[in-house]
Amino acid sequence: MAGGPEEGEEGVQRPRVPKGGQGKGGKEERRRGFFYFLSGFEKSQKKKKISLSLPKKKQIPDSFLIDHVGGPAAVKALAAEHILRDTLSSAMAPHVKNAVQGSERVTNDIDALAENLETTKPFSYTVRFDAMPEFKWKGSFKGQKVEVAAAGDDVSIDAAAEAQFDAAVKEKSKLLLVAAARPEQLTLQLGDVAVVDFDVTREVGDDEVRVPGAARAATQLDTATAEEALGLKGLAEGMVGMEVGAERAVPLTLPANWMPEELAGASVTARVKVRELLTWKLPEKVDDAWAESAYPGSETVAGLKRRLREAVAADIESKTSAKVQEAITTMLAEAVDAAVPESVLRELGEGKERSLFLFPAREEEREKKPESRSTKHIFF
Repeated sequence: MAGGPEEGEEGVQRPRVPKGGQGKGGKEERRRGFFYFLSGFEKSQKKKKISLSLPKKKQIPDSFLIDHVGGPAAVKALAAEHILRDTLSSAMAPHVKNAVQGSERVTNDIDALAENLETTKPFSYTVRFDAMPEFKWKGSFKGQKVEVAAAGDDVSIDAAAEAQFDAAVKEKSKLLLVAAARPEQLTLQLGDVAVVDFDVTREVGDDEVRVPGAARAATQLDTATAEEALGLKGLAEGMVGMEVGAERAVPLTLPANWMPEELAGASVTARVKVRELLTWKLPEKVDDAWAESAYPGSETVAGLKRRLREAVAADIESKTSAKVQEAITTMLAEAVDAAVPESVLRELGEGKERSLFLFPAREEEREKKPESRSTKHIFF
């Protein structure tokens, strides 16, 4: 399998050292390699936002620099961080073609590196990375094809564009308290905006368990777009007739595309409390003059709607292209025999860990890991 060097392979780089000689013993010997300590000092100044008028670097007493940034341990930590940042790319340079991008990581403990850092001794650390796996076709790729359903059609695009137009009109409108704008009808009607608290729960045996991520507090909910905004079909309809201060339990069914998928189609209960009710004060006339005034460049209502439809259609096309790419990726994964890089497994594992924290796994899969290589970089 292609990859980096075997464990223990070394790369060497020598930095510039301050002028003044490289003799043995004494002050000059102590200042060899202090170049990076000075760099660490500069970094500490930037982090602490310190602005000082100092003499040239050669004239700064070592003790002053060290004490100023918090003592020897702080200087070593800054210096080690600076060395790693400046040399990691050169350490990986010979292996860029064979390494999985972003998989490189320093395996040494950073505190230990800083503690053992000495100006007169080599500074070494080990970089571990995932080697690019070898690919083998399971069969002939000729004749393979993918089929995906479009993310939308003309009907859905028209409906979405119309909803966007309604939102554009509301964006240039005002919200008024129902008590002031409609004193004869103080209960919630479809199209009103409610400030609500709500939580969504489901029954698990004899217990009532919250649906993760569904709760809201003091959120402004436009009942005309509640389903699109929250994915909870029937919530707005179940709130019709509520007054300010009223509470209600609304039975709902989570949609088939609800995430996490373990809850898709589950029967739940939304417990809603209305804090305030508002209603829209829309323009008296939505005509061509209004369209050009509210959205310059539209010229007419038809022009504004056309621009919105083009934006919706472009979004649908982008989503369809993404679905095609996903289908192609899936097909290639099934047609190719290759080990999964450890870094990819780790990334997937981090996402799955968050899911497993809330829901038990339905099955566990064992995956083959690829060969992982290391390279040791020596700094003198």
